[in-house]
Amino acid sequence: MSMIGSLLGRRTVLEYEILFDDKDLVSVNTNSPTTPIKLEYCKLCFLYLSKIIYNFGGKSATGSTVLLEAIRKIGMKGIKPNVDCFKLADLDDVIKYSTKLGEIITKLSGTFYAWNNGNRTIDTKFPLNTTEQQTVYGCLALLQFAIDENKNNEENLKFIGRVISQISFMYLRFDGSNINDVIGIPNAVFKELEDKQTT
Repeated sequence: MSMIGSLLGRRTVLEYEILFDDKDLVSVNTNSPTTPIKLEYCKLCFLYLSKIIYNFGGKSATGSTVLLEAIRKIGMKGIKPNVDCFKLADLDDVIKYSTKLGEIITKLSGTFYAWNNGNRTIDTKFPLNTTEQQTVYGCLALLQFAIDENKNNEENLKFIGRVISQISFMYLRFDGSNINDVIGIPNAVFKELEDKQTT
């Protein structure tokens, strides 16, 4: 963690990579200075989602509508331990998630942060050859990774399902094209759901 980040109350939760190979497979790797709480993988996914929707120019952009519809389909069909997100989103004929990849052709990466006020933020790094489709598939890969990491915790899987539902609702109310939406939308959802868990 940088000295400036430390002074501002920011710490690195993890660094992530979304890897695409030459066989239409995608996977996720993470590296963390400490063992993160597994629900952080869920938060990573939805911070990434809000950042991508912002990058696309808001929820009405083609890439955003594809992504939000895919997330909605997954949520409607239920979050279970052995769920296949790409199949539920009707995208498994185009790309599949796998922990075993061939030759890597594209890598999306970034860093996921926690702040003293409880908020989460994200940095993203996309190579110039990244396609719009890959950024969408990257979000589904992060969701698949989060589910796989939490597959033995029923309460965490329920939390992921509730986040999907609430995120979908938030994007009915907000456009996602404002820079404040990148942090504001997902963190508001996390806080609301976590507050409900403690009451």
